[in-house]
Amino acid sequence: QIRSALVFNLGVAYWALDQDETAEETLAEARQLAGMCGNHYIVCLATRFKAMILRKHGRLREAAALCRETIQAIGGSGQGERRFPVLGVIYITLGEILLKWNDLEEADRALAKGLEQNVLTSELPFQILGYFALSRVKQAQGNLAESSDALERAGALSPTAAQWVDMPT
Repeated sequence: QIRSALVFNLGVAYWALDQDETAEETLAEARQLAGMCGNHYIVCLATRFKAMILRKHGRLREAAALCRETIQAIGGSGQGERRFPVLGVIYITLGEILLKWNDLEEADRALAKGLEQNVLTSELPFQILGYFALSRVKQAQGNLAESSDALERAGALSPTAAQWVDMPT
Protein backbone atom coordinates (compact mmCIF):
# COMPACT_ATOMS: atom_id res chain seq x y z
CA GLN A 1 0.00 0.00 0.00
CA ILE A 2 2.82 2.39 0.77
CA ARG A 3 4.37 1.88 -2.65
CA SER A 4 1.10 2.71 -4.41
CA ALA A 5 0.81 5.92 -2.37
CA LEU A 6 4.40 6.89 -3.17
CA VAL A 7 3.94 6.24 -6.88
CA PHE A 8 0.67 8.22 -6.78
CA ASN A 9 2.44 11.18 -5.17
CA LEU A 10 5.13 11.00 -7.83
CA GLY A 11 2.43 11.02 -10.53
CA VAL A 12 0.81 14.09 -8.97
CA ALA A 13 4.21 15.80 -8.88
CA TYR A 14 4.67 15.14 -12.61
CA TRP A 15 1.11 16.42 -13.18
CA ALA A 16 1.88 19.61 -11.24
CA LEU A 17 4.98 20.11 -13.40
CA ASP A 18 2.90 19.72 -16.60
CA GLN A 19 4.77 16.57 -17.53
CA ASP A 20 1.54 14.95 -18.66
CA GLU A 21 2.89 11.89 -20.45
CA THR A 22 5.07 10.86 -17.51
CA ALA A 23 2.29 11.71 -15.05
CA GLU A 24 -0.21 9.60 -16.99
CA GLU A 25 2.13 6.59 -17.00
CA THR A 26 2.98 7.00 -13.32
CA LEU A 27 -0.66 7.38 -12.30
CA ALA A 28 -1.55 4.26 -14.29
CA GLU A 29 1.14 2.39 -12.34
CA ALA A 30 -0.21 3.77 -9.06
CA ARG A 31 -3.74 2.61 -10.01
CA GLN A 32 -2.43 -0.86 -10.80
CA LEU A 33 -0.41 -1.16 -7.58
CA ALA A 34 -3.28 0.17 -5.47
CA GLY A 35 -5.73 -2.18 -7.15
CA MET A 36 -3.51 -5.16 -6.42
CA CYS A 37 -3.49 -4.40 -2.70
CA GLY A 38 -7.12 -3.24 -2.49
CA ASN A 39 -6.34 0.41 -1.77
CA HIS A 40 -9.52 1.94 -3.23
CA TYR A 41 -8.57 5.39 -2.02
CA ILE A 42 -5.41 5.56 -4.16
CA VAL A 43 -7.19 3.87 -7.08
CA CYS A 44 -9.81 6.63 -7.05
CA LEU A 45 -7.38 9.51 -6.64
CA ALA A 46 -5.05 8.18 -9.35
CA THR A 47 -8.08 7.74 -11.61
CA ARG A 48 -9.14 11.35 -10.93
CA PHE A 49 -5.75 12.79 -11.88
CA LYS A 50 -5.31 10.55 -14.91
CA ALA A 51 -8.82 11.46 -16.12
CA MET A 52 -7.94 15.14 -15.70
CA ILE A 53 -4.92 14.67 -17.97
CA LEU A 54 -7.00 12.81 -20.54
CA ARG A 55 -9.65 15.55 -20.42
CA LYS A 56 -7.01 18.25 -20.85
CA HIS A 57 -5.88 16.57 -24.07
CA GLY A 58 -9.41 16.13 -25.42
CA ARG A 59 -9.51 12.39 -24.77
CA LEU A 60 -12.96 12.62 -23.18
CA ARG A 61 -14.19 9.16 -24.17
CA GLU A 62 -11.10 7.56 -22.66
CA ALA A 63 -11.47 9.65 -19.49
CA ALA A 64 -15.15 8.74 -19.11
CA ALA A 65 -14.39 5.06 -19.75
CA LEU A 66 -11.66 5.15 -17.09
CA CYS A 67 -14.12 6.61 -14.56
CA ARG A 68 -16.82 4.09 -15.42
CA GLU A 69 -14.34 1.22 -15.23
CA THR A 70 -13.26 2.36 -11.76
CA ILE A 71 -16.86 2.68 -10.58
CA GLN A 72 -17.62 -0.81 -11.87
CA ALA A 73 -14.46 -2.34 -10.40
CA ILE A 74 -14.90 -0.85 -6.94
CA GLY A 75 -18.62 -0.54 -6.42
CA GLY A 76 -20.50 -1.95 -9.36
CA SER A 77 -20.63 -5.62 -8.53
CA GLY A 78 -23.57 -5.52 -6.17
CA GLN A 79 -21.46 -4.61 -3.15
CA GLY A 80 -23.31 -1.37 -2.53
CA GLU A 81 -21.42 1.76 -3.43
CA ARG A 82 -22.01 3.39 -0.07
CA ARG A 83 -19.31 1.12 1.32
CA PHE A 84 -16.80 3.12 -0.73
CA PRO A 85 -17.55 6.82 -0.31
CA VAL A 86 -14.31 7.73 -2.09
CA LEU A 87 -16.12 6.76 -5.30
CA GLY A 88 -17.71 10.19 -4.94
CA VAL A 89 -14.48 11.61 -6.38
CA ILE A 90 -14.93 9.46 -9.48
CA TYR A 91 -18.58 10.40 -9.93
CA ILE A 92 -17.63 14.09 -9.64
CA THR A 93 -14.88 13.58 -12.21
CA LEU A 94 -17.29 11.77 -14.53
CA GLY A 95 -19.81 14.58 -14.06
CA GLU A 96 -17.19 17.16 -15.07
CA ILE A 97 -16.41 15.15 -18.21
CA LEU A 98 -20.09 14.77 -19.09
CA LEU A 99 -20.54 18.53 -18.60
CA LYS A 100 -17.71 19.11 -21.08
CA TRP A 101 -19.69 16.95 -23.54
CA ASN A 102 -22.80 18.98 -22.73
CA ASP A 103 -24.60 15.83 -21.54
CA LEU A 104 -26.33 17.82 -18.83
CA GLU A 105 -28.75 15.18 -17.55
CA GLU A 106 -26.06 12.56 -17.06
CA ALA A 107 -23.67 15.15 -15.63
CA ASP A 108 -26.34 16.23 -13.15
CA ARG A 109 -26.91 12.62 -12.04
CA ALA A 110 -23.19 11.83 -11.73
CA LEU A 111 -22.48 15.02 -9.79
CA ALA A 112 -25.43 14.47 -7.44
CA LYS A 113 -24.26 10.92 -6.73
CA GLY A 114 -20.67 12.09 -6.31
CA LEU A 115 -21.60 14.87 -3.91
CA GLU A 116 -23.81 12.52 -1.91
CA GLN A 117 -21.02 9.98 -1.51
CA ASN A 118 -18.15 12.43 -1.16
CA VAL A 119 -19.76 14.16 1.82
CA LEU A 120 -18.94 10.99 3.77
CA THR A 121 -15.20 11.57 3.22
CA SER A 122 -12.76 14.25 4.29
CA GLU A 123 -12.15 15.22 0.65
CA LEU A 124 -13.43 18.79 0.94
CA PRO A 125 -11.69 20.07 -2.23
CA PHE A 126 -13.54 17.50 -4.33
CA GLN A 127 -16.83 18.44 -2.69
CA ILE A 128 -16.18 22.08 -3.64
CA LEU A 129 -15.24 21.14 -7.21
CA GLY A 130 -18.40 19.06 -7.41
CA TYR A 131 -20.55 22.01 -6.38
CA PHE A 132 -18.79 24.27 -8.89
CA ALA A 133 -19.47 21.76 -11.68
CA LEU A 134 -23.07 21.30 -10.52
CA SER A 135 -23.52 25.06 -10.61
CA ARG A 136 -22.38 25.12 -14.25
CA VAL A 137 -24.77 22.26 -15.09
CA LYS A 138 -27.71 24.02 -13.45
CA GLN A 139 -26.82 27.29 -15.19
CA ALA A 140 -26.65 25.53 -18.57
CA GLN A 141 -30.07 23.98 -17.83
CA GLY A 142 -31.43 27.46 -17.18
CA ASN A 143 -31.98 26.86 -13.48
CA LEU A 144 -30.25 29.91 -12.03
CA ALA A 145 -31.64 29.46 -8.50
CA GLU A 146 -30.14 25.96 -8.20
CA SER A 147 -26.93 27.19 -9.83
CA SER A 148 -26.64 29.90 -7.20
CA ASP A 149 -27.47 27.41 -4.45
CA ALA A 150 -24.65 25.12 -5.55
CA LEU A 151 -22.20 28.05 -5.47
CA GLU A 152 -23.38 29.01 -2.00
CA ARG A 153 -22.85 25.44 -0.81
CA ALA A 154 -19.29 25.51 -2.17
CA GLY A 155 -18.69 28.84 -0.46
CA ALA A 156 -20.01 27.52 2.84
CA LEU A 157 -17.44 24.70 2.81
CA SER A 158 -14.37 26.90 2.71
CA PRO A 159 -13.42 30.57 3.02
CA THR A 160 -11.20 30.09 -0.05
CA ALA A 161 -14.13 28.77 -2.07
CA ALA A 162 -16.24 31.67 -0.84
CA GLN A 163 -13.78 34.07 -2.51
CA TRP A 164 -14.41 32.38 -5.86
CA VAL A 165 -18.16 32.44 -5.29
CA ASP A 166 -18.15 36.18 -4.56
CA MET A 167 -16.17 37.06 -7.69
CA PRO A 168 -18.11 39.00 -10.30
CA THR A 169 -18.75 37.08 -13.50
